Amino acid sequence: MLRRRSAGKFHTYYSKYEGSDTRIIGKSERKTASTSKLGVIFKNSGPTLEDALDDFESTSIFLFAFSKLAQKWADVQRRGADRFSQWARKGGNAAIDDITERIRDLLHLHAEQQSKLSEEISNYVQLLQVYKTLNLNPRANKKFASNLHFKGLADSYVDYSERTQDIFGCHREITELVPAIATEDVRYMKYEGAVISRDRVEQLRRSVFPHLFCYALKLQES
Repeated sequence: MLRRRSAGKFHTYYSKYEGSDTRIIGKSERKTASTSKLGVIFKNSGPTLEDALDDFESTSIFLFAFSKLAQKWADVQRRGADRFSQWARKGGNAAIDDITERIRDLLHLHAEQQSKLSEEISNYVQLLQVYKTLNLNPRANKKFASNLHFKGLADSYVDYSERTQDIFGCHREITELVPAIATEDVRYMKYEGAVISRDRVEQLRRSVFPHLFCYALKLQES
């Protein structure tokens, strides 16, 4: 079967072979396909800024999903810390009661850090999406991308990791205040670590949230 569209254009031929139509590509169509492939090969000599931003945006979307999970994790952690502290109050052990109360405070601090990291990641994702719609010069492009990803996200993760290390370092330190004695009933022992644990956690709180501590001092002075 021969189908002719118009003069000057390629022809498409069909031939019967074993009961089915077999398409034979015409000369003009082969030329168009070859030109298209060459265009793809020589279109760009390397990756563009737009390609990099697309990859960063894809990564940021995964980070955004992770931040949502981290937020839920923080909520569950707060609830678990509260329940743990409530359980310890009923045990009649002054040391365990005190330390679990301080651990509750520390886990709340860590949950706040998780929420902060989650919020910062979300902001970076939104900024990147806005940035892609702007028409900026190359120098502004380079500066914006550098500040947004390589510096901004790095600072957020470094701050989070440092504060997390401080929080759980304090956690381990105050746990050592619990008397490790197996020959006596610790419920009747005198526990003297409450002041130490309270001051240690308060010191950590001031280092993690210095702006809140300064604000509290101003309220006391006023």
